Amino acid sequence: MCIKKGISNGHTYLVFAQSYRINEKVKYKTIEKIGYLDNLEKHYDDPIAHFKEITKQKLQEFSPEFTT
Repeated sequence: MCIKKGISNGHTYLVFAQSYRINEKVKYKTIEKIGYLDNLEKHYDDPIAHFKEITKQKLQEFSPEFTT
């Protein structure tokens, strides 16, 4: 699981995504939408770092042997 950034209507947004491979190409599936970066910056000093930490926590819950 990772955080992906994208652009829609001129605004940057964040999503939780899962990576997988098809024919040796990496693809991503959106797991959960987080929101637009400009709105998230109103609530968090550094939203990308905040949600990366949440991603690590979710991975540890899913797979306790995961270490980074």
